Amino acid sequence: MFPFIWAYEDGTNNSQLAVFCDKVFDKVFFSYNFWIRTKTANYALVLSFLVSSLSITTMVTLIVNLIKRNKK
Repeated sequence: MFPFIWAYEDGTNNSQLAVFCDKVFDKVFFSYNFWIRTKTANYALVLSFLVSSLSITTMVTLIVNLIKRNKK
């Protein structure tokens, strides 16, 4: 990754910068097999849903407990 960043910093005209950006994009996003990327994306999606559900549940529980405590 670093050679691409150095090349990007050394590029002077916009066409060179665009080519370097395209190379970095290809290296980062398209270096793995399509099926590996989709499986990883599916696991990440499920994990993010579980984490967000847990955080929402925690927030609602805290709010309910604060309301109960203030009513006493």
